[in-house]
Amino acid sequence: MYTRELLNYIENSPTAYQAVDAAAKILEEQGFIRLGAKDAWELASGKGYYTVQNGTSIIAFCMPEKQIDGIMLAASHSDSPTFKLKAVCEADTGEYIIVEMQNREQTFFKDRALYYMAQSVVKQSKKGRGWQFSLTAVYGVYFVNFMIDRNDPTEHFCKDIAMIDKRTGKVFNNKFRQIYIELPRFMKPEADCDNFLEYWIYNLVNMDKLKEISFKDKKAIFDRLERIASQANLSKDERARLDEDWKNYNDFFNTMDYAKEEGRAEQNLENARNFKALGVSTEIIMKATGLTEEEIEKL
Repeated sequence: MYTRELLNYIENSPTAYQAVDAAAKILEEQGFIRLGAKDAWELASGKGYYTVQNGTSIIAFCMPEKQIDGIMLAASHSDSPTFKLKAVCEADTGEYIIVEMQNREQTFFKDRALYYMAQSVVKQSKKGRGWQFSLTAVYGVYFVNFMIDRNDPTEHFCKDIAMIDKRTGKVFNNKFRQIYIELPRFMKPEADCDNFLEYWIYNLVNMDKLKEISFKDKKAIFDRLERIASQANLSKDERARLDEDWKNYNDFFNTMDYAKEEGRAEQNLENARNFKALGVSTEIIMKATGLTEEEIEKL
């Protein structure tokens, strides 16, 4: 019985979105109450609660009926057995390709991306006198669910960054390249997608809508994505079209660093309120949020 229930759960959860929805349904059938992440929580002893973050993470807990000495935690990935990309992979021709999907905005994301690419360069060093600093190309491909520079007037969703001569605009060294795909900037409907790249991005942007369609249709979508993603299955003409698509997105922009300190501070206050409602000690809340004791007492 349990095996069949597990298989049904997996079959109905092709992505983390469906996995979270299915888990939420199970919890509600058992009497758990959903809490809003931004709401002030009113919790009762002996009750079960859960909250969902970004549609892909779910946290559930039970309030004790009496004083307890400790807690038990269990955690699991919600993104298995979905299609995955290896974070750092090596192409057949030797190039290193770093692929990352970032959902939350980060203050120094560009610096972070540069740091990990630099690591892939440095680790190519070889001991001994024979090495003459010959390097294999390193590429970074970043799918980000935020705008890297909100002051950027362009509406284009793809930034193709290379080492260029600012005077001539020519590529100075082709061993280092970054491609940023900004999902919020992609506004095309499916009917207007005219190449492999745009169709792939359309499905990423609209992934949350998959929960509105049947499993049969979901499977068809993922089958199509898998065929698109597998260059080994492309004909010579299709592969040439795919290469040409990438070449068409060679836009170079200067971006500005910015921070979201105000938003981060607001989130810390909200987290502190929730921790306080759960009875977490002030000392732990201070360590988790960076707030002072006085700030926590005012909540």
